[in-house]
Amino acid sequence: MHDPSTLDGYVITKIEPTGALNAGADSGRLFINDAQTGVMAWWSMGRWGNLAAREAVIAKATTMTLADFRAWFDRQADPFGDEEDEDGQSR
Repeated sequence: MHDPSTLDGYVITKIEPTGALNAGADSGRLFINDAQTGVMAWWSMGRWGNLAAREAVIAKATTMTLADFRAWFDRQADPFGDEEDEDGQSR
C-alpha cells in the first residue's frame, strides 16, 4: 500500500522521511514531502494525541493541493483534536 498524497503528488507520512534530520525516529507529527526528491515541503509543528483527528487531517489533505492544504490547516482552531468539551473529553 502506498502512502497517501495530496492532489499535486506530495506524499503524506506519519514518520519523518529518509534523509531528514530525525529520519524514522520522529513520529506523532505529519510530514509532507516531494515524491520525487523526498525533500520535506511541510510538517506539523505539534503532535497528534488524538489519532482519529490525525487520520481526518490526512483524509482532508488527500482532497487538495499542498498549497490549499497549508491554507486550510492554518485556519483550523484545533487541528490536533486536543480541545476538550465541557465534560473534559477530547472532541
